[in-house]
Amino acid sequence: EIITTERDTEGFREFVENIGKTVDILISKDFLGKAVEIMARLRGLLETVVIPEHKEIINEIIDRAGMEERIKELMDGNKNLEETQAYLVLLNKNAIPPLLSLLGETEDRKIRKVICNALFVIGKQDIETLAKGIHDERWYLVRNVLMILGMMNDPRAVKYAKEGLRHPEPKVRREAIKTLSSIVSEEIKGPLMGALRDKNPSVRTDALKVLRKFKGEGLFG
Repeated sequence: EIITTERDTEGFREFVENIGKTVDILISKDFLGKAVEIMARLRGLLETVVIPEHKEIINEIIDRAGMEERIKELMDGNKNLEETQAYLVLLNKNAIPPLLSLLGETEDRKIRKVICNALFVIGKQDIETLAKGIHDERWYLVRNVLMILGMMNDPRAVKYAKEGLRHPEPKVRREAIKTLSSIVSEEIKGPLMGALRDKNPSVRTDALKVLRKFKGEGLFG
């Protein structure tokens, strides 16, 4: 209540920056649950604060929480993965590139799952930045990005799935089919028809199954 009624911008900035410093300390001391509570309240403030300058100040603090060095610090050591995910989903879109980088580096399947879940949430803020991951040299990262795009059920993902269908790794092309299958749109018919000519039989089979499914549901007439 105090923070929402503070009218002085400089006073508001000082107050919120102190909150950000508190989050930093909590993370360094491994009190992630408390940091999540504070971050959630900051995120909630964006819905109640009406002064644009105050919203900008809050976003600056949340942006800082999603910087690469902060995320790396967060992921180091044996953190509670449930709390880690709860923290990551509260970040702004500036956290997408460092999370993509970490997703490509980590070999821990549980951590990859946490990062994918976080990218599914915050990636909706900037799907174009998220989709840049499909141009990575690591096929497994490309596949994960396509999987996340498919989870979103967003028609904007069609053009990225088309690119995935041209990837040299069959596992990526199969994931691109899954991405297309999650989108109810006439726009997916062309790429799926093209996939029927793929040199890999599994890709062809996957595409055919999706085409039959949507034809049965009357999507393609």
